[in-house]
Amino acid sequence: MRRMLASCFAFLIATSVADASPIMCATIARKVSEKLRLLSAKAPQPDGPGLSIRAAFAGSPAKMDSGTPATAEMLAEFPLSDADRKQLSNSTVRIARAGGDGGLVLIDDVSGTAQCHTPHLFSLASGQKHALEVSAPNDPFDRCGHAVMALTEFEGSAYFVEMDDGADETENFRITGQNNDMLGMTCSITIRYKMDYAPAESFCAKPNLCALGPKAAVWARAWRTGGAELRDPAFSPAPIPKFANGDRALPLFGGVSKLAPQPFTYEAQENFFAISGEPDADLLRIGAAKPGPANMADWQTFTLAGLYKADNPVASFVIRRHRAGFESVTINR
Repeated sequence: MRRMLASCFAFLIATSVADASPIMCATIARKVSEKLRLLSAKAPQPDGPGLSIRAAFAGSPAKMDSGTPATAEMLAEFPLSDADRKQLSNSTVRIARAGGDGGLVLIDDVSGTAQCHTPHLFSLASGQKHALEVSAPNDPFDRCGHAVMALTEFEGSAYFVEMDDGADETENFRITGQNNDMLGMTCSITIRYKMDYAPAESFCAKPNLCALGPKAAVWARAWRTGGAELRDPAFSPAPIPKFANGDRALPLFGGVSKLAPQPFTYEAQENFFAISGEPDADLLRIGAAKPGPANMADWQTFTLAGLYKADNPVASFVIRRHRAGFESVTINR
């Protein structure tokens, strides 16, 4: 009889968690959508805090805890292997908690230049610290770079959260629920944003050339997205010129970049277009910024545009792609 009651009790807990999961996902998706619409109405700027799940989560019904720095004394309380303890001693480690005495504990191990996360989860449901197997994503780099590991709770149940924190047109938010001393995937939420392009920095031989910054932003969008602007009759593909100084860096005029302590350089993929109709420029050079120590975090958001006259540089622009508005929220079961 006691075993039957225990089984029934475990079934009711599991059912309660399962029933709460879609409600929780739908509630968070709705709240995030509402908050992102409000943030979008403020016309986000390239240099501002921007739109993100992290910014929107403040409007959700749950609190998100990405942890605080963990000490050796804190880690000593958990049944970690010797190999894990050695790895943690050489990493940045944070610890987060959710769900109270029967909830979850997250030990987040962040290491390497790519800032990759190795999450260690523990359940407290049985009154002891029980290690949980965290399912790995399909792409191991899903937990690197801009990834965020955190815990949250909804109506007394704890959840493990994995999210992006980048600047692309989409962000993903995965939620894994606690079921006693086990984990099961609950759902994932995808946020989609409207993207825009704006000149972030300009370096010009003549002041009037810097007025071409908005045009350079349009060209950058067209180059990135295959837009029609660079197929206008005013543009025609051009061969790579023989630059007199061989300099492939931006800025071109000795300016100090606010975006990066070192000059930007072009990625290998770049294009040249002959321009007609611009009196002070006859050649456009456009391409992605090359990743490097100076701009590793945001290099994907930058497009470089250089203007030349008779193969001599006359202007250069750093164009930043940014989230200009919220588009949609999708719940993936």
